[in-house]
Amino acid sequence: MNRILVLLFILTPSFAFAQEAASQKEPYFCLEDLFYGSFPKLDTLRFERKLGVSPREVLKEVRKNSSMVSMTTEQITYTLENLYFQEPLLMLCLRDLLYQEILERRFARTNDNYPVLIRNLQEKLDLVDDYINMVSEINYVQYRPQQSGDTWLKSIHVYHENDIFFFPGRNLDRDYTGGFRFEFMTDQFKMRLFKNWGNTPRTLSYQSILLGGEGYTPYIRFTKEELEDRGVLYAIDSATMFFTDPSLDSIQNHMRANQRYTDRLFASFQYLARGKYRIWDNGLARMQSFFKFGIVGGQVGKDIQSVIHQDFDSDAQRVLNWEDQIGSGGRFALNVEHKLDLALLASQDLSVFGSNPKAKNFLERLPTDLNIYAPFEVAFGTVNTHVGTGIGIMNKSFREVSGTNVPQLVVDRTFCPSRRIWESSTVGLEYNYRYVIHNSMLEGVGFTEPFEDDLLDDEAVTVYRLDEQHVTRHLHRLTLHLAYRVDKISIFYHQTRFLNKEFEVKDRTPLYEEFATPDFYGYGRIGLNFLL
Repeated sequence: MNRILVLLFILTPSFAFAQEAASQKEPYFCLEDLFYGSFPKLDTLRFERKLGVSPREVLKEVRKNSSMVSMTTEQITYTLENLYFQEPLLMLCLRDLLYQEILERRFARTNDNYPVLIRNLQEKLDLVDDYINMVSEINYVQYRPQQSGDTWLKSIHVYHENDIFFFPGRNLDRDYTGGFRFEFMTDQFKMRLFKNWGNTPRTLSYQSILLGGEGYTPYIRFTKEELEDRGVLYAIDSATMFFTDPSLDSIQNHMRANQRYTDRLFASFQYLARGKYRIWDNGLARMQSFFKFGIVGGQVGKDIQSVIHQDFDSDAQRVLNWEDQIGSGGRFALNVEHKLDLALLASQDLSVFGSNPKAKNFLERLPTDLNIYAPFEVAFGTVNTHVGTGIGIMNKSFREVSGTNVPQLVVDRTFCPSRRIWESSTVGLEYNYRYVIHNSMLEGVGFTEPFEDDLLDDEAVTVYRLDEQHVTRHLHRLTLHLAYRVDKISIFYHQTRFLNKEFEVKDRTPLYEEFATPDFYGYGRIGLNFLL
């Protein structure tokens, strides 16, 4: 009964307008038209499935409570603030009815009271939008319905990735050595290019604008004894306490010769991007998409690594030969990335197999904090092109976390401290398999294969790259992610371990054992999320 009453309150603007219009002898839409006639947007089957009642039963209840037809805006406000409604997306269907009637009235303009009527309807529509957003915040984390979200800045998401965060003592400054991201979440920039596909009322979403960077390096390690044994000039300038110019040239040439045959090459990517996070209202799937554009071969990677070594890791050696990175000097690059997570077994009886009676009985016996999902990913562009899948486990359902796994705020003060900590945390483990079609950070800038360098043009030429046969096409990774939320601040830690090598060296010389990527390798991510 409470659900039916809430529907009546949402429909009240249409009913009130009908009374006002009738007093002006103006034609108006009858109640049956709203459900069955001029507004086909309302899915009556979904309506009945969600609420357990049919639209006809709602109409019957309306007639029994006809006094609610003339509710004022203040009465609607009071009602919305004091009732709890679980279906914000069904409310969107009813919101569409109200919005369509506003459009019809604007088009008609049949009486002098038109501006007052439209303003009255618009005020009530704004109330419905505010209430939908409030309920969305309770039932989802940061997601909003496409039609009603309008916040310019929802949260700020920042993180730094570095192999120094992987395990203590494992900082090797090699392969993916570091990255960063500043991400600003918003309800704006929806960019609904295909309004009838992927943006239906069945999804809630939010967007982001972000700035990020990635840096990749070979294994830079050498000692005085090693250089002297190989006939490399090793001389320190007493004034600068650094290598003399002839010595520096000799060391750089030595390292450059070794790297060409025993290791990967330098690479970096700095970018701006627009992100989008979606969740389906049934909680069975969520999706994140990014459109990145930026520069491969810029100086940001080198500069950031130098700052970290100078101020945070004073024992680290100076990294030489960044000028040999892929696309040194800068090459324009863009990449499109999509990741879809599909709930297989989830708490709250959510599962893609939920319609099967046997599966439903099985789900009911599962622990409430067990959520198993399947991730699917695809990326294409001039940075990397790949497809992948995997399996993941998490203590939260998709509805209970944001697109970046920020957990819901715990409002139940009756929980004991340990329970509150657990409910305020996200804990997950994800295995990923990836098939690499092209990796520009190893093979040179390209889409499915490296672009040829134009020696007659003023462009950044790649000094050297790994051959196609030396790049591992089948990659396996394991990622642990942890997050903890206190009020509006969340701190998180991710740890990614590579289960196999990204590449094989060109030449298995005696140096191979020194420079080859170890079996136990990865990187960590530390970050913060600020809800505004």
